[in-house]
Amino acid sequence: MSDGGGFDGRKERRSKVVTFLSNLERDRKKNLASLRVLAEGLRDHITFDLWEKDDWSISSPGLLYRVGKNRNTAVLSFSGQKQIGGQPIGGDFNTLAKALVVLRYHRNSQSIENQRSFITAVSYVEKAANGSDLFQLTEEHLNRACDEIAKDYKEGSAYNLHKAVGEFAAHVDSNGLAKIPLNFKYARMKRPPNAGGLEIVRLDAPEALITSSEKMASVETYQLLGALYQRVPREHRYRLPILILSVLAATGRRFSEVCGLPLKCLEVKPTGEVALRYFQGKASKGRTFTPFRKVWLATEMAQIVVAAVEELTDLCSGPRDTAARMRQLSGPDLSFLDSVDESAQLGIEDLEGLGLSGALFQTNGWLRKNGLAWIDPASEQKESGAVRWVTTVTGIREYCARDFQERLIKPIHIDQFGAELYLEDMLICQHMYLGGSDAARMFWLANSYSHVMLDKFIQRALPQLAKEFAPEIGAKIDFTSHAFRHTINTLLDEGGVPELLQTDWFGRNNPRDTKAYQHTSRAKRVLEVRQALRDGNANGLIRESLKKIPIELHDAYLEARVRAVHDVGPGVCIHDFSQVPCERHLQCSAECDDLVWAKSDPGRIEEIKRQWAMAAVALETAEKRALGDRPRKSRDWISHTKKKLRTLQMQLSDNGVAPFDPHDYLRGTEDEK
Repeated sequence: MSDGGGFDGRKERRSKVVTFLSNLERDRKKNLASLRVLAEGLRDHITFDLWEKDDWSISSPGLLYRVGKNRNTAVLSFSGQKQIGGQPIGGDFNTLAKALVVLRYHRNSQSIENQRSFITAVSYVEKAANGSDLFQLTEEHLNRACDEIAKDYKEGSAYNLHKAVGEFAAHVDSNGLAKIPLNFKYARMKRPPNAGGLEIVRLDAPEALITSSEKMASVETYQLLGALYQRVPREHRYRLPILILSVLAATGRRFSEVCGLPLKCLEVKPTGEVALRYFQGKASKGRTFTPFRKVWLATEMAQIVVAAVEELTDLCSGPRDTAARMRQLSGPDLSFLDSVDESAQLGIEDLEGLGLSGALFQTNGWLRKNGLAWIDPASEQKESGAVRWVTTVTGIREYCARDFQERLIKPIHIDQFGAELYLEDMLICQHMYLGGSDAARMFWLANSYSHVMLDKFIQRALPQLAKEFAPEIGAKIDFTSHAFRHTINTLLDEGGVPELLQTDWFGRNNPRDTKAYQHTSRAKRVLEVRQALRDGNANGLIRESLKKIPIELHDAYLEARVRAVHDVGPGVCIHDFSQVPCERHLQCSAECDDLVWAKSDPGRIEEIKRQWAMAAVALETAEKRALGDRPRKSRDWISHTKKKLRTLQMQLSDNGVAPFDPHDYLRGTEDEK
């Protein structure tokens, strides 16, 4: 066991953080005090109450705003969870937790949800320290905290909290607060199986051919949404969330991308192809340039999306008009009061005639509670003894202004040309919810549709709608809006779309992220490649080897050779990395025995053409340099490039691609950019 790292390499895998202090003192208390001073100096970046409070009321827009959430304030509590008593974090642990919350946000802009998880992790560490001060923290304390977390939380939550404990320990180390370096990562930290970990499935087991994941939407869910889309009337109060779910289910976009669609979000070619123009999710309102992206839709997707967008355009036209007037007036849209006499005394019948609730005059009604309603003196003279409560236009104006917020008239997006888009420029918006079982709306205020609203609809209203409009389906209501992204990604993957194209189509930056959305079992991939090679529908050097082996040995040979499948752009690799590293350093096209490709694979043609064109130009360059003063090195380059070209040429031939000029092709792709 070298270097104290442990048999599992824990030391090498510990969390890495950047030191916040530029100068570390030998006195650990001074280092902690410096962290506090540094954090308190950043109050312009994160607005909070007095440092000493255990509950901070946060109003920093950057910390609070998340796509699909409407909120202006939130509470950040520096207390433990109820599982460990719910007591405030004390002493130096409290000071460090507060300082790190501020500094983490300033450095990396973590969301408030992430900060709450971090505080929870710190509370478990303090509990495990059992009275020891921060500077006496040991690996034993940290392990004890992680053990308790594992008992109290499900795998997914525990995994994230274990990572937070590791990050906290790294901050303690890097800022000179530990008496003994911790170098900590929880040895028993377990990545949840649904987070992309390896699965063990026998290739002869029936489930090897089944694609399933708890993160995907079921067939029954799609059937239910289809039935509701067709059967729920257009004037129904829940028509809007049904349309939103229909677009999510058809496109696999993020919730923020669908609810942030611009009004003019469709581009239709004369030939009928349809593209969806959208803003990539996770951008902050009014502060970040969020350029348009464009994604072309499959024919079946386009039919649903076009119809839904047309209906949403009409359904949300009223709220969009309200939003435009709100921005004009810098306040609520009070046009419904234009014909009302300013001096008139308005009673219940007048309020109801304006579309307002007569409950405003009740004992706990807003107008009476705020001193904006009084008894009509004339009613007191009546023999019946009944009194009439009244107000004026001024009272109604104040009532309508109570929920107005400046954020409602701020830009939601700024595109790549600097154009500001406001709520009235969005496809989806609604009148603000007033509350109550009758789902009354504030027709004088418009707002965006939030993720919380959709979650509540799925949990509360959708089961009843299913019983009323689609009782024959009997689908289990157990999905999230993100399940459709997993489902569509998996279907495209099984349909043979290369990972690079999947990554681009879904608007991701890293192809590795795409793998987390692919739920085709590894066993199924292996079996499909074996079958394609048996049937002659796949090609590669392994196929040539297969021709030299007796037919009765084909199955045994393929079982021995094809034990893993990885997408590598122009094809798939069958090298088993769990046994040995890649000897060719991932130069798959250079006549590698492990490269396999489908004989007809339209989705990969452009990638193969691109690689062939680049290799052809590289060969020309190498041949020119071979005439110079370093011919030997150039010869090696020429040999490697020719191998690559031979393989890529075979792939082009299998896909029926006619010869083309590599220079013209590369110029064409550059012009398209």
